[in-house]
Amino acid sequence: MLSKRMLFSVFMASPLMAGSSLSAFAGIGSVGWMQQANVVEGIVTDVNGEPVIGASVVVKGMSNGTITDLDGKFSLPDAQGVLVISYIGYKTQEVVLDGQKHLKVMMEEDSKALDEVVVVGYGTQRKSDLTGSVTTIKSKDISGIRGGNAGEALQGKSGLTVVTSGAPGATPTVRIRGIGTDGDATPVYVVDGVMTNNIDFLNPKDIESMNVLKDASATAIYGSRGANGVIMVTTKRGESGKPVVSYSGSEGFQYIIDNYDVCNGSEYARLMNIVAQNSGQEQPYGNPSGYGKGTDWLGEMTRNGWTRDHQLSVSGGSESVNYNVSAGYFKQNGVWENTSYDRWTFRINNEYKLSKSIRIGHNLNLAVSNNDGRSDSYRLMRSVLSGSPLITPQNEQGEWNSMQNGDLINPVAELALNAGYNNKRIRFFGNVWGSWEIVKGLTFRTSYGVDWLHGYEHQLKGIYNINPSHQSNSSNTFMENYALENTWLWENTLTYDRLWGEHSPFECPGRFYV
Repeated sequence: MLSKRMLFSVFMASPLMAGSSLSAFAGIGSVGWMQQANVVEGIVTDVNGEPVIGASVVVKGMSNGTITDLDGKFSLPDAQGVLVISYIGYKTQEVVLDGQKHLKVMMEEDSKALDEVVVVGYGTQRKSDLTGSVTTIKSKDISGIRGGNAGEALQGKSGLTVVTSGAPGATPTVRIRGIGTDGDATPVYVVDGVMTNNIDFLNPKDIESMNVLKDASATAIYGSRGANGVIMVTTKRGESGKPVVSYSGSEGFQYIIDNYDVCNGSEYARLMNIVAQNSGQEQPYGNPSGYGKGTDWLGEMTRNGWTRDHQLSVSGGSESVNYNVSAGYFKQNGVWENTSYDRWTFRINNEYKLSKSIRIGHNLNLAVSNNDGRSDSYRLMRSVLSGSPLITPQNEQGEWNSMQNGDLINPVAELALNAGYNNKRIRFFGNVWGSWEIVKGLTFRTSYGVDWLHGYEHQLKGIYNINPSHQSNSSNTFMENYALENTWLWENTLTYDRLWGEHSPFECPGRFYV
């Protein structure tokens, strides 16, 4: 029996940063055909006997698997042990294979998952009421990351591609639906109701949840700005009760777990002799074995990095006020030489109950960051992989050496020459809001949000001429740049949300937004 369908996944990891992945994605595709053995066939239905389309069927602990077709049927070769059948909104089933070749699996709805409330657009909905595709990341998943940017928590989630350079303070590139038609595929971030273009100012430990809205029905409220998807971020709030003081701290290190397999000095000399011989030229190296290991370019420009992450928060509340106040500090020395990043964050989320129907509140965040050194990972790695190991970073006089051709830069010199770069940023982000329940089910809400950024960067460079084309500076230069950005957003919404008997608001005309 022949098959052209199987489930597969691909995961790429960067050897430059321990625990930092470049991208992760999964998909269904044709991978040719194979002769099947121990074929197990079956059908997956719900409690009403309706087929479950697209359910995942995999062998537990193995990589081989498939999905159910339009009739809920599947066929899986080389199946033995335990089958795991899963689908969003249903309880995962495990079936022990004991020689049977034909299965019928009935899946039950996971009411707990379906009743979970997620943030979408102007409000919240139950997962069971959603028609759009939403991925939810909870606080425990976000706080477990060891990077400085909360966007790293999105890595490995279904339908998302997250790429990070690994540089200290680097903002991950997040793609929800591939490359956008206008060339900009960056999704919109909405933090506590305020739209922004990134969340590098947030302390990951301040985030309660992140909901990724992927398709048109979930992002329609944002119009064209939601074309690349929307990431809804909700920060932590206080709850009624005694004050709770929380502290979290971690110290870690980063190092290269595996080097690139490139030629050492002797191997490079031998290869260059072969190239010259094939070209009819004289061999440039008389004794290739005498050149030894040569220069390890990656080892010359990297080090063992470390991270420091501490946060202190106080939360609580009463009948009239809920509060959550936090302060955090993050520091990272990168594995690239002469690169580092540190950030202080302060957040105050308060809610005041003025009466039974009127509430006001604010979600305010201040972040002060400092980035030392900078690098172009593409330029650096191109030289690391193509640079001759027979060249040293510096000559005996301490001058920087050029590479074997003009298209490459000296990567060690590049990091050293950019050590004087500094970028300071102060960012204030937040909103103040008020809500009034006019009558039962009818609520008016107003919110005024501000995203204010002040940036200052400078760099001092001396005279050098390593490579006239790509690595030179003819005079002593000092660069200084100021940036000031200010964005505000005022939203006013009127929401009518009522429950009639056992009918939810989504089963009858009862909810609208103005």
